Amino acid sequence: MKRIAIIGDYIQNEESHRLIKESISDVAKELRVEIEAQWIGSDELDVSEEFLGQFDGFWFSPGSPYKDAENVLAAIEYARESGVPALGTCAGFQHMVIEFARDVLGLDDANSEENDLTCSDAVIAKLACTLMNKKESLKISGSDSILTRAIGGNELIGEYRCNYGFNEEYHSMFQNSDVIAAIVESKNGDFRGFEMKKHPFFVGTLFIPQLDFRGDSSYRIIKEFVKAVHPEEEKQEMALLKIGELASLAGVSAKALRLYESKDIIKPVKVDPETGYRFYSAEQCEIVEALVALQDMGFSLNEIRMLLQGSASKEELQVLFAKKRQALQETIWKVQAQIEEIDSLEGSLLGKKSGPSEKADTEDPMTEESSLSKPFLEMSDEERAWYLAKMVRVNPHNIRQILSEAIWL
Repeated sequence: MKRIAIIGDYIQNEESHRLIKESISDVAKELRVEIEAQWIGSDELDVSEEFLGQFDGFWFSPGSPYKDAENVLAAIEYARESGVPALGTCAGFQHMVIEFARDVLGLDDANSEENDLTCSDAVIAKLACTLMNKKESLKISGSDSILTRAIGGNELIGEYRCNYGFNEEYHSMFQNSDVIAAIVESKNGDFRGFEMKKHPFFVGTLFIPQLDFRGDSSYRIIKEFVKAVHPEEEKQEMALLKIGELASLAGVSAKALRLYESKDIIKPVKVDPETGYRFYSAEQCEIVEALVALQDMGFSLNEIRMLLQGSASKEELQVLFAKKRQALQETIWKVQAQIEEIDSLEGSLLGKKSGPSEKADTEDPMTEESSLSKPFLEMSDEERAWYLAKMVRVNPHNIRQILSEAIWL
């Protein structure tokens, strides 16, 4: 299971905070991966490599000023230098900008006016017009970036909860940096987000992507973040089904799946070399269901293998289907004959049809001339057994061998 640290000072009734865990959970379910998300207060954060190394991703949350901004900046530096996926939203974006300005661009005194009004490089400043509870149209520079792939283009709507943002005096310095992959800008050219090159996922946005569920495509940026935390090859492995899970989904037994494997019809996509455990893809459930349906039609496993693998010619298939059709027709005829025999037996026993007219021999109910001289249900067990044997044309020489069984019918 992968772990994401959500770093920030949680406010219970703040929607942008509540939606962080919800969005991670929803995306994890959609991608069929397991993610554990843990909130850590900025003032409670252990910034040692030993502690930060326990996490597979970091989300730097909205809500400034942080109680301990330097702790947050230390964790951002760790994520950037260690190649650990990191997403910063609102205040998280602001502190990603500060850390980048300090440690990449060399602006040692870079800070936010909200944190320090006297800093010489206020890369984060109070906005001339507040963006609290506002939306605006945005454009992503660069056609081949994580952000454009996430959005499915280079235009989106951003929603905000902030009064502080990027200081446009530093716009060109960031834009001209050779380690910036993409920049998100408003229609007026204001800096609203950025993405680093040569990093699995290092994205900061002043807008709040966890509010994206209100749009046409839910949690798009967050989905890319979770994918980076859970690489594709690991996600595929997590999505595999154990033999018992596939058996339960397809409505067959694990023993049947092993039989299908021995017949070279359905093979596991992975076998653990140490335990021998078998794993199947979810798509193989449909193959098993098709196999069972073909078995119900009367096809043998060898014939099913031929059908599923497409190894038969058109002529061979025509012969196969003709044989199956003939076998089914013969079964129909046999069943029809059995129904007629049942109808005849019912008529003889219950008087629905005229039965045998032989004269009853009350002295010996076992004689060939015995007929239904009294109601069937009033006969003794021996009389009923002999009469049934006669009606279904049992060979007289075999009657005594089956009599003991027939009496119990």
